[in-house]
Amino acid sequence: MKTRATCAALAAAAIAPFALAPAASADAPQVEQFTFVGVDDTYSEELSERCGFPITVTVDAHETHLTFEDRSQAVIHYAATVTGNGQTLMLRNNNLEIDTTHSVTVVGIPMRVLTAGGRTLVKDAGFLSFDYDSGALVLHGPHPALTFDLCAALVSQGNV
Repeated sequence: MKTRATCAALAAAAIAPFALAPAASADAPQVEQFTFVGVDDTYSEELSERCGFPITVTVDAHETHLTFEDRSQAVIHYAATVTGNGQTLMLRNNNLEIDTTHSVTVVGIPMRVLTAGGRTLVKDAGFLSFDYDSGALVLHGPHPALTFDLCAALVSQGNV
């Protein structure tokens, strides 16, 4: 319930600047919608190579990109089913990414991995910011995805 409220708040915050800008204004952001539903061949190949057995990643992804003069914002909803080694895992990610020429900031849930039965194996959440100029990385919240081994999870069906 809290996750839905957080995602709704993030989406509202991302879209609010667009809703307030007049349609004829030179400062109005450019809005682009991206949708991909199907097998992600590139990610499937990368995981297959890394894990050492065939993996198929089926994706249902939706993104809204707002491009302003000084930054871009992307609201990302990504759901994937990862199958390999006779096992199935699900990825469910919802986050807001803000990019400028100096930094990138990600808030929300950039990575959540679940078993086919719905048990959460890892949930990365909170705030991540990287400053390109100084190289400073700021992390707030749990970020267990930084050390999570998807290959091991597929081998052990989530008993990692």
